[in-house]
Amino acid sequence: MTRDEMREEFLKALAWRVRYWLYEERAVTPQQKLEGLAFGFLTILDGCCLDLPAFSLIPRTDEDGWAKEDIGGALHEQWHRVMRAVNREGTEAQT
Repeated sequence: MTRDEMREEFLKALAWRVRYWLYEERAVTPQQKLEGLAFGFLTILDGCCLDLPAFSLIPRTDEDGWAKEDIGGALHEQWHRVMRAVNREGTEAQT
């Protein structure tokens, strides 16, 4: 597959996730839909999409000491833990 073909397939996979979550009836709140969409994007990056390989996710930074390592690979597996922590922090900040 060429670079342009891979880019096209990646963007199509994202677009299909958007469409899926727009019409997903089991997710009734905007937050549920957005969390599902984010999770779906992470599964694509992690290589859980049947048609695509995993992608490297390497931050661009000029900071000294940063190893510029791939931070991808198990992002979707960590998503719910991080999302719960952010939701707790947001709730605590509102009280």
